[in-house]
Amino acid sequence: MADPRSFLTPDVKAQLRTVEFNMLEYEIEQLVYLWEFMFHDLGFVDAFSIEPDILLAFLVALTRNYNEVPFHNVWHAFSVSQMMYTLFCSLESVSPFLTTLEKFSTFVAGLCHDLDHQGLNNAYQVNAQTPLAMVYNDVSCLENHHCSHGFAILSSPESNIFLYLPPSSYREVRRIMVKCILATDMANHFRIKDEFSKVVAAGFSMADAAHRALLCTIILMCCDISNEVRPTPVAREWAERLALEFSLQVELERSAGLPVAPFMDPVQTPLAKSQIGFISGVLLPLWREAHGLLPQIADYVRRIEAALEYWKAEEASSHGGSGSERMSH
Repeated sequence: MADPRSFLTPDVKAQLRTVEFNMLEYEIEQLVYLWEFMFHDLGFVDAFSIEPDILLAFLVALTRNYNEVPFHNVWHAFSVSQMMYTLFCSLESVSPFLTTLEKFSTFVAGLCHDLDHQGLNNAYQVNAQTPLAMVYNDVSCLENHHCSHGFAILSSPESNIFLYLPPSSYREVRRIMVKCILATDMANHFRIKDEFSKVVAAGFSMADAAHRALLCTIILMCCDISNEVRPTPVAREWAERLALEFSLQVELERSAGLPVAPFMDPVQTPLAKSQIGFISGVLLPLWREAHGLLPQIADYVRRIEAALEYWKAEEASSHGGSGSERMSH
């Protein structure tokens, strides 16, 4: 029987530690083994006594609980977690700020942060008064659902990678995961960014657990919207995937007589225009705030700045296109 991990060559492992890694070239089964490698490489398996079979069962369960939608699918979850992996592996500036348990919590939050996403954002949930809107009273409907879905998977003994955590550690993991996943609601974005800015300006304290938890949320928020850090062909494919997901929602909204957000409408907001607005107004300011505390992410920021220039050049040469990587929740 062939070894399913045989594709994990030294070259693949080395590439995995970089933003050049293209997750879209890999099959879902391979994503499982790439995730497994990251758990080992980050020291989580040894630190938290995770049994190999339980880890694999958890990772397989994740793949089965992401839907086949254009953007918010298992490859997006992998992209977010792999970007975080590059930060944890490559940036010495991150390690002194966070404990292994905090990094573990944030990484698992990244894996779970869009579970069971149907490709329809919070505005749709509220306007259509979906069951999720009813359950969560119109507040962060998707993020609450993603988080709850993740803990449902983790509550099963065969996929509970927290099985051997002491109760106090589990409580901390759950607190950080909930905080991180709810922070990915774009309705919370600017409030959290401003809070982080004030903490850094006043003096970030490694001894302050609240400061460290806030950094965890910022790391996940950055990684969640990190496609423009990647090489242009990969970043562009993700932008076009989100544009498609948005256009499908717009069609559904129009057919149901629901409000349509202009930034999601490819007619009102062509791809380049929307990318420029999102990068300059949301993505770049967040990463620059993170750079204020983590100077070693300067290259990540430079890549985003180059992406902004790329989209500006495209807009200048052509006014065609559709969609955006914008306000994806």
